Amino acid sequence: MSLIDAVERLGISYHFEIEIEIEELVGQIFNEFATKNFNVDYDIYNTASQFRIFRQHGYKIPCDVFNKFTSGDGKMKESLRTDIKAMVSLYEAGNLRVHGEFILDEAFAFATDALKSSASSSEQARHALKQVCILAFKGWMLFTKFFRVTSILDDTYDAYGTFEELELLTEAFERWDLTAMEKLPTDYLKEVFQLVYNTYDEFSKVTTMQGKPYAAKFAKDCGNSNHTLTSLMGMEEIREEKPFRQILQAPKAITTCEVIGRLMDDIVTREEEQARGRVASGVESYMKDYKMSREEVVQIFKKVIEDSWRELNEEILIKSNPSYGDLPKPVLQRFSTSPVCWIPSTRSSMDTLIRPKSSRKT
Repeated sequence: MSLIDAVERLGISYHFEIEIEIEELVGQIFNEFATKNFNVDYDIYNTASQFRIFRQHGYKIPCDVFNKFTSGDGKMKESLRTDIKAMVSLYEAGNLRVHGEFILDEAFAFATDALKSSASSSEQARHALKQVCILAFKGWMLFTKFFRVTSILDDTYDAYGTFEELELLTEAFERWDLTAMEKLPTDYLKEVFQLVYNTYDEFSKVTTMQGKPYAAKFAKDCGNSNHTLTSLMGMEEIREEKPFRQILQAPKAITTCEVIGRLMDDIVTREEEQARGRVASGVESYMKDYKMSREEVVQIFKKVIEDSWRELNEEILIKSNPSYGDLPKPVLQRFSTSPVCWIPSTRSSMDTLIRPKSSRKT
């Protein structure tokens, strides 16, 4: 399991999947643990590490493997706090908790507090708290370019373009023809359109060489799932159209990613975007609609984000979730490791999730 973890952290596991059959090996180890009712004599570091690996591979190992590390009141043993390596492992495992796993809620809070307390003197603790897990893939350069393009589009629509200009730009994108660029009134809008057009043309050439000529068109045409589809274009594991079509049907994993991305964007980029000229974010709109302070709204958003992460974790446990068993596991793992979240074009898709209960329509 330690070898598997090292290979996967380096992002080179795809080189070994056929040769040493990582998936089969993890399954064998899981079944062996299951015959022992997961009662193995491991320390907190190895227990948390193996818990994380099993869950990342879709096996729902029970959270009560952590019970032996608690005291009589159900709290984690204070003596564990000083082992930074173990706290990092526990922190990573806690990120894969789902609804109803109270022992993992306690473990995650405990590990987070321990790492924050040690951050001033431990580089490992600081790194763990800042770390954002990103899959190494196999299409990373494509996706980097895509994020550059969407960042420019986000600024154009949110801060710089007038309503009339943006209507013309949107019409040009709908036509998807370089001649449409001639109707754009300013040079900067023409440059934006040219950049987007050229980028997707490059996507199309690359994915066609990979035997997936349809991939770029799906990403170009899809709307709310744009980021998600683009993130899959360069994945060598995906060779068929089916995963792209499934995503367009907005399975729960995709919808959950959208919620996380929308709300995180509103919380994190609010002040920066307002400084660039953006009129209001979702935070301001929510404050105005429901007469709340910014602090109250941020706490509501953070709670929804946390709940959405749990739902996403549940979705990727496909060994225990047959309803998504036909969606390729690399697709779900892409979401679980680094949610590639498209920001919906309106607030309405999230409104029923974050509206105060007292004001929800029946």
